[in-house]
Amino acid sequence: MDLQVRTIAKVSLGCQKHFWALSDALETIEGSKYQAELSSAAVNDELGRFRIWAGNIGALKTGRASLDYRLRDVGYLHQNVVSLLEGLSQSLYEGFAHNDYF
Repeated sequence: MDLQVRTIAKVSLGCQKHFWALSDALETIEGSKYQAELSSAAVNDELGRFRIWAGNIGALKTGRASLDYRLRDVGYLHQNVVSLLEGLSQSLYEGFAHNDYF
């Protein structure tokens, strides 16, 4: 049994933090061999899209306005959303954690 509560709001917040960390990493590293493919501005654009999506659907909210609340009776959908957000969060983390890519 999973004792750690994985809410959509918590995982979404983690995604947002990883977007910021990746953007910061791209801004501080000059001469990256991937700089032409991925810029801080591009990451910030995607963060903006993520925040619009999260705001519209209630992914970062708590209480009755939250996506967690609206999916409380549909466990498989809740788990699918959490799983997709965790995948996004992991990909963003790998983008800034592995400095040897830059």
